[in-house]
Amino acid sequence: MWYMFWGQVISLTFSLFFIIGVACWLVYGILNGLMSVIIWNGIALVLGCGMFYAKIKVSKK
Repeated sequence: MWYMFWGQVISLTFSLFFIIGVACWLVYGILNGLMSVIIWNGIALVLGCGMFYAKIKVSKK
């Protein structure tokens, strides 16, 4: 039930822009050698991709 509820609340557009934004910060961190930015945005990117995958999976049902 919670899975379907959260899948309906978060829009596909938001998920996509979130992933793009985090990926841009990750690239910025890599280019400037900022390890804390790389680590935390890497984690956020993995979680964002999981959120995007869940959204797509719930939308198909």
